[in-house]
This record gives sequence, C-alpha cells and structure tokens, in this order.
Amino acid sequence: LVHSYPLIKQNNHLEHTLLKEMLRYIHEHCLEDIALQSVGKALGYSSDHCSKVFKKSLGCNFRDYLNMLRIRKADELLADKTVKMTKLEILYRCGFNSPATYYRAKNKLFGQKGEAALVARNRSDDKNNGF
Repeated sequence: LVHSYPLIKQNNHLEHTLLKEMLRYIHEHCLEDIALQSVGKALGYSSDHCSKVFKKSLGCNFRDYLNMLRIRKADELLADKTVKMTKLEILYRCGFNSPATYYRAKNKLFGQKGEAALVARNRSDDKNNGF
C-alpha cells in the first residue's frame, strides 16, 4: 500500500494536467462545433478517459460545461446593445444549432425556461437599478 501511494499522487497530477489542457482547449474552441471526441483527439487521449477525468474533477459532464460557456457568451452578446446581430445570429455564433437548443440547455443548467429566464433577469436588473 505504501508503494502505491506515489502512483496515486502521480496519477492525480496527470489528471490535473489533462484537465487543465482540456479546459484550455474547450475555452479556445467553445464557439466551434466541438465534441469530447475532438478534444480527446487533439490532446492524444480517448474520449472515454477525458470524460472520466472531466466528470471526476468538475462534477459535471463535458456537454453541460460547454453549454454553460456558450450560454454565458450568448447572454453577454444578447445584453450588449452595441452588437448588431439578431438573436438567432448570436445563438448560431455561440454554437447553438437553434433557439430551442439554447433554451433547453439554459433551462437544464439554470432552471428557468428560455425567454422567461431573460425576462426574470431583466426584472431583477431593473429592481437593482431602482426601477
């Protein structure tokens, strides 16, 4: 047992290094059409191994994490009044294939349905700004 401890510690270090590499890759490519298979392939690991490390380390799966990044970017662009794109163009640019996909992901991750989430957030912002 004592001899296996350094291997466990080394394995955790390798998993941590892989996680950092995966996160870097995901953040750089999150608006593109990526999947866990492409992340694994780019980094030289199987998608199964990447999936296990991701879930174990972050407590969520790859798809949910990717959707969270995309939702944040889409919401940022939707709120920016200087952006000269339609809602649909923003959602496509942020990696969503349709508004329904965006709203489904947002509901799953944040618990409110699509437009209702945006309205609730806007009302909250209005209250916080004294309106």
